Amino acid sequence: MKTFKKFLVFALLGVMLTACANKKEEEPYYRTGSKQEIENYYRNKVFAPYFGENKFYATYSMAKIIKEADKEGYYTVKFLNGPYEGQTIKTKDIIRKTLPVTAEDLKRGDVVLRDFWVPRDPTKSARDRWNKAVVYDIRKIDEGRVVIELPHDSNDFIPTKETVYISALRHIEDPVTRDPRRIIP
Repeated sequence: MKTFKKFLVFALLGVMLTACANKKEEEPYYRTGSKQEIENYYRNKVFAPYFGENKFYATYSMAKIIKEADKEGYYTVKFLNGPYEGQTIKTKDIIRKTLPVTAEDLKRGDVVLRDFWVPRDPTKSARDRWNKAVVYDIRKIDEGRVVIELPHDSNDFIPTKETVYISALRHIEDPVTRDPRRIIP
């Protein structure tokens, strides 16, 4: 009876190890999921203004670079969505790289790109209207919300404030962008 129990234990152990080994082989190398799919979508795209070019209050839409910067610094881009979808323009004002915002790395005064539609679930956004904003208040960040300011220029000391979900924000990595207002500490 003891040998049968030992045999049964080793047989079950062997079956479990075989099942675990097969499961690891079946897992894909590239992870998928809604957040990863969104990042893959943003990875090769830039943001170009279709309203208010070279202004802090410009409204951006997703675009693809057709031709890199010429001698004067103008890029040729084609809009992928938004009101000018399919149109090609030349502009100096593009946002080349953005990263998702996390609660740990967001601080007051950061300049971010805000999805106009402010979706709780980013997969349900049209992703066609973006604005630069300045993080104003992070007290409700544990609830997934922050207060942002939308200043128009360097003289706008009473800008519009909105509460948005952090899933609707992206850090602007390239080019480095600062708050247009000169605030005396």
